[in-house]
Amino acid sequence: MAGSEHPRIALITSGVYPVGEYFSSLPGAPVGIIDWSDNDTNRSSWLHTNKLKNTLHARLRKRRFATLQHLCTFHNLLYASVYKRDAEKLCATLQEWDCDLVITSRCSFIPSAGLPDLRLGAINMHPSWLPDYRGGNPILWHIVDNQKSLATSIHRLTDEYDKGAVLAQKRIARPHGASSAELAELTEKVLGRELLSSVIESLNANPEMRGVEQPQKSPTRYAYAKTADALANETTLNEFSAQTLWDLIHYFGFCPAQWLALSGWRKKLIWLPAELIQHDLNAKTSPWSIRAGKTGITLYNNQASIVLKPQYSSLVSLLRSK
Repeated sequence: MAGSEHPRIALITSGVYPVGEYFSSLPGAPVGIIDWSDNDTNRSSWLHTNKLKNTLHARLRKRRFATLQHLCTFHNLLYASVYKRDAEKLCATLQEWDCDLVITSRCSFIPSAGLPDLRLGAINMHPSWLPDYRGGNPILWHIVDNQKSLATSIHRLTDEYDKGAVLAQKRIARPHGASSAELAELTEKVLGRELLSSVIESLNANPEMRGVEQPQKSPTRYAYAKTADALANETTLNEFSAQTLWDLIHYFGFCPAQWLALSGWRKKLIWLPAELIQHDLNAKTSPWSIRAGKTGITLYNNQASIVLKPQYSSLVSLLRSK
């Protein structure tokens, strides 16, 4: 039996991401966004909410919205901040909003106890071709493993992380030299918007839609969330091809200091990707060498040269003059 023409939908996420920006335009009746937060506002002071930091960060990066609350106000959506261990408050909020469907994206694990009995259930948007790359940061491991494509999957939310039945998924070619924000635009906005719209309409027409069950075991590594420093502490330059290294540096936005083995004032600067000069990408990769010049650093082997420039060039000039 067909469902309501306008199912009431809530989004649960943990920051201002692409899905939040187009959430209000999804089919049905998007009601509000819940910030599934790491901060227990009942026990923390306002200094721990990071609102000032987020606002300054958004202004510096010329982002449209500084916080989820700001985004919700602009789109006339309800807003609630729920501590990630407060399943009771989450459940009460969704009941108060009278939701038919919950969408989750970019947030930590949500227990089933935090979800009321929803007519259309709960779904999650995951940036991989499930069952590949389950975990918190699939895009990073697509780059590390030199995967040629990216993907987005919409699956049922269960008590097993990223293992619910897949309702829809789609692939897209992975561009080289893209930032984490640009890759998120591809998976969450280009693919995610299309898939979510399709799944919402399908679920509303058929609330019992089961999807395709996933195997228990994934064929790929688990996609642990890693910072640039954490990855660099566990790897060396020589583990990566020229193209993969270039893509990783662009993904993080800078080259981790651990890979450069720098000392003195150079170690304190942020080194940004400037140029990739390809020599012979078909050649057997030789170990990377590092050359520090007057205006930058070059990583080179028989495949390619990667030129890095300091972010604070004026500071470099000042230090050299002393």
